[in-house]
Amino acid sequence: MGMKHCGKTTLGRMLAEREGRVFIDLDGYAEALVSRQRGCPLTLREIYRDEGREAFQALEAESLACLMADYPEDGRRAVLALGGGTIENPEALAAFTGSCLFIYLEEDEDVLFRRIQASGIPPFLAGDDPRGAFHLLYEKRTALYRGKADLTIHTGGKNPGEILEDIASRGETRYAC
Repeated sequence: MGMKHCGKTTLGRMLAEREGRVFIDLDGYAEALVSRQRGCPLTLREIYRDEGREAFQALEAESLACLMADYPEDGRRAVLALGGGTIENPEALAAFTGSCLFIYLEEDEDVLFRRIQASGIPPFLAGDDPRGAFHLLYEKRTALYRGKADLTIHTGGKNPGEILEDIASRGETRYAC
């Protein structure tokens, strides 16, 4: 877990491959679910922009409930990259049953905002002051991530391979990124 553009998907894929586990990106799973339900492809940005935060969070919670049903506590483990805002969705987080390890990928606020700018300001930061909105969001979510995290990995100045080694060196065998 972590803010948008902190490396959740990249590191999640690498970790899953290293551990011989399934990798699932919650955002991709949610997009596929809603596209199947509605019969047309939709992005999460479109859903958030057109239907608002509540509808987006309901979809996120539904997606996690479906995922937990697909991966019950029967020995099949997955590495799951959560959405950046999942930490603010109690209904979604309630879907986690059994044991999992929450890893917070912590990155510098300025680095993250530059990455976000490069890919286009998302709807949840749209407005007159996206940088100011991001600062407030970063402060709020950082506190939530730190409170939920079983393991915090500081990613600044490290390449993905170094970050992966940092995670793997902890010796854990159950993961939720």
